Amino acid sequence: MFKKFLFLGVAFLATTAASTLAADSSKIRLLVPVQGTATGDVFTGNSSPPGTTEKITPSGYSVHFVASAGWGIGYTAHSYEQEEKQDTNTEIFEWDTTYLDLSYTFGSEITGQIFYGHQLSQSDLEHKKNGIAQNTIKKDSASGSAIGINGGYDFSGFELLLGYRMESAKFKQEGGTSDTNISRSLISAGVGFSF
Repeated sequence: MFKKFLFLGVAFLATTAASTLAADSSKIRLLVPVQGTATGDVFTGNSSPPGTTEKITPSGYSVHFVASAGWGIGYTAHSYEQEEKQDTNTEIFEWDTTYLDLSYTFGSEITGQIFYGHQLSQSDLEHKKNGIAQNTIKKDSASGSAIGINGGYDFSGFELLLGYRMESAKFKQEGGTSDTNISRSLISAGVGFSF
């Protein structure tokens, strides 16, 4: 009997705390990636000598709807251009991904948002070597997830946002025997509107 009361008491306190911490109004948020860092494998890793990642350039957007209870859902569509140096060659790989994001937002004037993203799709990889288009790298399978945090400051209904996102993804080439880890970290900036 005591365990039931203890469980009900903890559940009540957790619900009260969640409603107190939750965002106090609904929000629409838009973020765009402004900087990226490749944290996974290089596509030229099997070359001799293996290549190195020079830079990764992200583009795209994330749109999130946040209910006044703090729970939210979002859609992210990102494109990437990864430049690698292999010996005297410059190789560029381009691909697109989409994610479904689930989030929780807390705070009112200063807000925090934590989220988890599930990768919905990933395109084949477009490949250029020294500026000349090569054969498209077809995918056999691709999967991934994302976690991150966004912070915001609310100016009476208008928010400025800054976020950090880590995407962990696997890509298996058509006819390949192993997965390639194509993970990355992103810094995003954006705006939000409360209503």
